[in-house]
Amino acid sequence: IRLAETDPLTGLLNRRAFFARAQAAADKVGPHGRMSAILADIDHFKRINDTHGHDVGDTVLQAAAKILGSEGIVGRLGGEEFAIVLPHKSLEEGEAHARRLRVLAADLRVRAARAPVRMTCSFGVSEWSEGDTIEGLLKRADIALYEAKTTGRNRVVSAASDLVLARARENRSQLVVTRARGREVIFWQSPRTMSLARASPRRVLLIPTVTYPPSAPAASAMSI
Repeated sequence: IRLAETDPLTGLLNRRAFFARAQAAADKVGPHGRMSAILADIDHFKRINDTHGHDVGDTVLQAAAKILGSEGIVGRLGGEEFAIVLPHKSLEEGEAHARRLRVLAADLRVRAARAPVRMTCSFGVSEWSEGDTIEGLLKRADIALYEAKTTGRNRVVSAASDLVLARARENRSQLVVTRARGREVIFWQSPRTMSLARASPRRVLLIPTVTYPPSAPAASAMSI
C-alpha cells in the first residue's frame, strides 16, 4: 500500500495519494477551519536537465523533496511541481513556511561533474475558505505560483496579494473575486457557469481545474 501511494523517485506522496490525504484533512478541518496550501516549482529545471543530464536532474528533485517534505501533507504532482497542504495553518503561517523553504532551496548546492548546481524554487500560497474545495484551494495557489514565475522566480507570492487580485480582476471571464472572512478571495469559474453566477450572484460555483481522482465531484458551490 505504501508503494502505491509513493512517488518512486522522491519518496513523497504521489498525485493521487496527495489529493486523497488533502481531502481527508479538509474534511477534518471543516468549512470554518484553517488550512493553507503551497505549490512549489523548481526554477529552470529543464535547463538543469539539459545542461547537467537527467541523473543530476533526478538528484535535484530528490534534494527538493527532502526540503519540501519537512512539514504538512506533501506530494509530487508531476515533473518539478510539488504541493503542500498545511492543516490548521493560516495564510500567514503558510507564507512564512514557504519563505523558509525558499531560503533552504536557494542555499542548496547539488554536486555535478562540472560544478555544483544551484537550485531555486518559486512558491504560490493560498488559504482555505468556507465552501472551498481542494481543487479551488490549489488553483488559487497555482495562480499565485504563476505570478511568482513570471515576476522573477525564486519568490513567494500569496493568492491574496495585490498582483494576483489584479490579475483576477483583469480576467473576470475565468476568475471571481469575492470577500470571505473580511478579505478578498479568488475563485475559479468556467465561462459555462457565468450565466448562473450572474443569475445568482450570492452563489459562486468553484470549478476544479486541477486533476483529481475520478470519484471527485465535478464542482461545488459556496454562498457569499
